[in-house]
Amino acid sequence: GLKDLYSSIECIRNCVKFIHSSPARLDKFRVYAIMFKMDQMSNIPMDVPTRWNSTYKMLECSGKYKKVFDRMADESAPFVSYFNEKDKDGLKRVGPPNDDDWEKSKDFVHFLKKNYDVTLSLSATKSCTSPLMFVVVSDLLIDIEMKINDDGNPILQNVEKSMKVKWDKYWGNFESVNKMIYVAHVLNPRYKLELLQISFEDMGKDSHAIKNIVHEIKECVLKLYNEYKGVNEPARISITKETTSKAVSYTHLRAH
Repeated sequence: GLKDLYSSIECIRNCVKFIHSSPARLDKFRVYAIMFKMDQMSNIPMDVPTRWNSTYKMLECSGKYKKVFDRMADESAPFVSYFNEKDKDGLKRVGPPNDDDWEKSKDFVHFLKKNYDVTLSLSATKSCTSPLMFVVVSDLLIDIEMKINDDGNPILQNVEKSMKVKWDKYWGNFESVNKMIYVAHVLNPRYKLELLQISFEDMGKDSHAIKNIVHEIKECVLKLYNEYKGVNEPARISITKETTSKAVSYTHLRAH
């Protein structure tokens, strides 16, 4: 999805590179930020282009400073000349970002926030995450489908289509997904088996396929229950005359 918005993201990334390129430039950025009554220690994290979550944090934070960068583009000569510099191939840096670039970034951040929040919730170390897996996966799929069918933003719509292709690679065939994801969902008292079936219907799955997979999951739950019941069954203890006499003697001693 980031590839489809490369130009707009690169414009904003170059702005962030500018303020991180020297302490003097960062100080100048903060001077403009103070003009808009922002924190005197204002800063924007630099992203790692190969990690979408860091790019999300950069775009989210930089959006708060749109007015600052617009003002710098109008008044700051070093900022303007930075974008006029050419690389070894004679190409100028992309940017500074215009209103359209900021709007695309804002829409993309809105979508990425759900992915970011899901990543945090499923990366928790002090809470049970397995019952959450199917819930967040189905919610994300429904959200992707809604944006694909929304013609209001063609660029973001193309981004969603690209993400859907990647999605289908891992989750397209829900019948081949590890059944333990569904079992954890069923064992959650808030959902049970009925809501699993409803979720499949919301995802637009075939009714016959839903019936089969729900039956398989139910059988899997029953097998697991019987397996754990056998493992946790109390061991039988043979009572012999010797152990009985020892128990009687111990009880006699405690009585005295």
